[in-house]
Parts: sequence; structure tokens; C-alpha cells
Amino acid sequence: MIIKKVIVGELDTNCYIVADEKTLEGVIIDPGDNAEAILKTVRGNRINPLYIINTHWHPDHMRANKELKEILKVPIYIHEKDAKMFKGPQSIVFSVLDSTIKTSSPDKALKEGDEIKFGSITLKVIHTPGHSKGGICLYNGTVLFSGDTLFAEAVGRTDLLGGSEKEMKESIKKLFELPDSTKVYPGHGPETDIKTEKGNWRILF
Repeated sequence: MIIKKVIVGELDTNCYIVADEKTLEGVIIDPGDNAEAILKTVRGNRINPLYIINTHWHPDHMRANKELKEILKVPIYIHEKDAKMFKGPQSIVFSVLDSTIKTSSPDKALKEGDEIKFGSITLKVIHTPGHSKGGICLYNGTVLFSGDTLFAEAVGRTDLLGGSEKEMKESIKKLFELPDSTKVYPGHGPETDIKTEKGNWRILF
């Protein structure tokens, strides 16, 4: 499996380009900004993205959605609970935060247990609310892309719109059921693993 990290935007969001080594079919996870840098990595590695996946709706994880979708002609996936942020009264949030976000509506709403396949790789959707109502992680059996749910020595903040400390604790407990050896690629900061984070958070969780 190919994993390329591009750090983008003012908040240093980790955008991941993940691909099958043989077919070079792949996905782009959390293109938070700097579409040009993301495209440079995609093209430099001859990767053929099939989907854009957002781990949650926050602008720092999706600001490059629109530009990448138009250039690459690929659909955008997000959890069904965060997909609702693009409809009705909630959509005003995007016009306040970033006028480009409102026009980047998702093409498919994901739910717990959905599988996203490309090449020989399957990423399973794990619904992990707490940072947002529709926060997700993506798991392939050995690697976890954790969005803003779990970081190295930290968990996602719960004081933003749709956040919940109670839900975050339940989500972290769910992730801690994964094998200790699971490598964690978070939405910000360095990589970690489940064993290390279980040690860091054993008192709280």
C-alpha cells in the first residue's frame, strides 16, 4: 500500500493519498487545502484517484474538495450525518466559514461498516462521532486513518458544532478495540499506534 502525506492549509492538516501498489488506484483523504500540492503528489506517483473521502465536514479537511473534484472527475464521500451540513439551515455555516465549501456537496453519504475499495485495498468506515456528528475513521486491518478523532497523545476537541465529549469517549473506546499494532495516521500531527495511545489514555478511557 502506498501512503503519501501532504501537509496542507493554515492548520497543518494531514491529507493522505492512499493507493494500491500494483494498480495505482487510490483515494484522497481530507484534501484540506493546497490542491496544487496534492495534485503534484498524485501525478508524481502516477496515482489514479477514484474517490475523495472526508473524515468530517470541517473546512480545514475539505477546502480543496471542489477544485480536485473538477480536475480529477471523482466523487466526494462523507458520513451521512455530516452530509446533512450541506443542506437546509446548516449550510449557512459554510458561507460564513468559507464560500467555496458550500458548492462542494458530497456525492455519497457513508455509514458505519461501509467499505471503500480500490485495487486490492479495502477501507472500512468506522463511525466515530465526538469531534463532529459524522466523524469517521478508515481502517484496512493494519492501518487506521483517524481524522480528528485520535492523535498522537491527544483526542479530538469536542467543543465545536456537533461535538460531544460523551460520544468522543465512546469512539475512542471503539478504536481501542483494534489490534495494538494498528498504525494510526491522524488528521494533524505525527503518526502513532493503538498500543501507544491506549497507554496514554488508560486513565480516561
